[in-house]
Amino acid sequence: MKKKLFGTLLLAAMLLVCLATAAFAEEKTPLTPPTDFAFNTETGEFSFTTTDDNAGYYFVRVYPVVGGEEAAEYVASSRRINAGKLGEKKGKVDVSTIGWGTYHIKLITFAASGTNYQAPAPVIINAYYGVGGVLEKPEMMVIADGNTAEFIVDWYSISDYYEYQFMPNVTFNVYSDEACTALVMTDTIDLNDLRATMDTHPAGGYIWGYSTTSNHPYLNGMGFANTVWPYVLPAGTYYATVQAISDNEAVIASSKVSDVVAFTLTDAEPSGEYTAVKTTLWQDPGVMGVPTAKPGGAPGRVDEAAIQTTTSYAE
Repeated sequence: MKKKLFGTLLLAAMLLVCLATAAFAEEKTPLTPPTDFAFNTETGEFSFTTTDDNAGYYFVRVYPVVGGEEAAEYVASSRRINAGKLGEKKGKVDVSTIGWGTYHIKLITFAASGTNYQAPAPVIINAYYGVGGVLEKPEMMVIADGNTAEFIVDWYSISDYYEYQFMPNVTFNVYSDEACTALVMTDTIDLNDLRATMDTHPAGGYIWGYSTTSNHPYLNGMGFANTVWPYVLPAGTYYATVQAISDNEAVIASSKVSDVVAFTLTDAEPSGEYTAVKTTLWQDPGVMGVPTAKPGGAPGRVDEAAIQTTTSYAE
């Protein structure tokens, strides 16, 4: 009987502790957010006014917004700003490496460690970089083998987007007539997905994916990978274009449509016997042990990314 009573009392005590802990967690006092947050997109200088002397510290961080979704990782950050006395705080973020596109500039409040305060939601400013710019006109190659056409975006085009602008969508259009009026197929690819597979060459430049076992060893015995999009079509002659598409035409313009490339397919399955056709300014990636393409490594592109002058603004 005593053991049963002791067990009951122990369970009751544990329940009271859990309830007390839960109540304590629910009673966190919310901190009030800072006000008057301002950010200079050209210099990275910012200011804001603190409103709660119980806050611990602050950070100002820059997050890309791609396709309307905020990235999980920030691309630039201020140093830690300790709360201290109430009033105006100032600082600076290095914006020299921020590429074109839309960003969230977030003023984030942190509660001091060990206190029972809850941080408020970040204060967010929308920022736009590359304003007035035009996406570089993309170049491409089409490898035709039997009934399959492989579309390959020029690595220098991709490297320029990555380094100087932003990774846009590209739209392939295929027509059955030379005047490009009878659309046979269209497909849109998000180049931002290539970030997960990109590598950097020790000598500089980017590696966007290659294969040593490709049926189309176009590059000194190696074939393209990751930047290859295959399409199966009926036998015939086709005419194809590619265009880089902006996600905000009011800020950055889509590229001009590429030159037209013509290719012919048969009814046969791919055999490894192929033909390669390219747009006018296509350039093979350099091969330094492996294929690689340096940003700006193919000067003279239409609307060349590296030499455009643009502005930025926040709202």
